Amino acid sequence: DKVAEFIDKNHHLPNMPSRETILTKGQNIGEIQQLQQQKIEELTLYTIELKRTIDKQIQLLENLENRLNTLEKE
Repeated sequence: DKVAEFIDKNHHLPNMPSRETILTKGQNIGEIQQLQQQKIEELTLYTIELKRTIDKQIQLLENLENRLNTLEKE
């Protein structure tokens, strides 16, 4: 995952200032709020996508379970 790789390498989220940047240059509260809102939206979209993927996997497993039950009854 690109985000995980970025965090592993840089130790902060993409498009967010690093701890060092904040300590040396300070932080603009308005800018940080905008960045946080962007991250909240990204997380929401990711969560929706993840939920859809999980739902599909559950459906596939349920279908497989039904097919196995049918085969066992034969």
